[in-house]
Order: sequence, then structure tokens, then C-alpha cells
Amino acid sequence: ARNPKAAGSACFSVQFSQCGTYLAGGYFDGCVRIFSPSSQRHIHTLSLTDAPAKDAEMGTWLGFAVESWKMPPNNAVTNLRWLPSTQNQLLAVVDTSGVIAFWDLTKGRWPTLLSKTHSDMDLSAMAFAADRSRLFVAGASKVIMAYDVEGAGNGAGELQLVQTVGDDVSA
Repeated sequence: ARNPKAAGSACFSVQFSQCGTYLAGGYFDGCVRIFSPSSQRHIHTLSLTDAPAKDAEMGTWLGFAVESWKMPPNNAVTNLRWLPSTQNQLLAVVDTSGVIAFWDLTKGRWPTLLSKTHSDMDLSAMAFAADRSRLFVAGASKVIMAYDVEGAGNGAGELQLVQTVGDDVSA
């Protein structure tokens, strides 16, 4: 069986999908690797940089092409979260370059990048609001940013910044 360690890069974050179908890992090399807990196999690589050769070989071995979304190199994926939903498997990802990305991994479809947004800081933390309408992200600065995620599920493009929290924090 293939495992996250076989990917060859440090893993910073792991999350199970709501239904337990997927285990996603965010890696130092800028990739998100998707695993099947039931088969214990690596099934997708979502790349925020150039896809590593090892993943391309692994993808060929499993019988699929590794799809890549290219971003500037050296951007570690520091956190990821599944949007709490019963219909689609939407995965939010943040990295050290300030990128916020949403992927649709709904079963039976190839993973699709739905939206990407660039913030002005190194991001490492994220959480969805209880009502699923906003994604809160934070990182190197003292500010927590809230983005409207209503359009993320339908591929609406960039997320809209709607609120900042902590602008007045002083120490």
C-alpha cells in the first residue's frame, strides 16, 4: 500500500473528508495529496507547484495522469479544510505564498480547481464559520481575514474579502 510518507515531502496538515472517502494532506513541496483510506492508496495530486517526478510515476502506476495547477515554486501547503457539506466534496487550501484555493473532489469527477485568491501574507491557519458562509484565514500577521465562500462551490473565481479581525491588536 502507498502511504503519505512515500510522497517524499514533509506533511503539514491532514484532514478526512466529511464522508470519510478521502484523506487529504498538505505538503511542503506545494502539493495536496489525496488518499483513499479504504484502499490505502494515493489517488490524486493537486499541485500548487510543478508536480514532482515521484508523484508522476505514482500516478502512472495507478493509471491516471497527474494534473497540475502551477504556482510560483517553494510554497508549502500549510493547512486544508473540507467545506462542511453533504452534497459536494470541496477542499479549501492555504499556502505560504498567501494563496487560498478551493478544489472540488466530488466522487466520480476529476478534481477541479474552483477558485484561487491571493492574500498579502503567509497563511497557516483556517476555519469555516458554523453556517459555512465564510472562511477565516490567518498567518504571519496579527490579522484574521474572513472571505465569503458562497461562490466558491460554483467556480465563481476569486473569493471576496468581507471582514478583517484584529487590526487593532497591539502586542
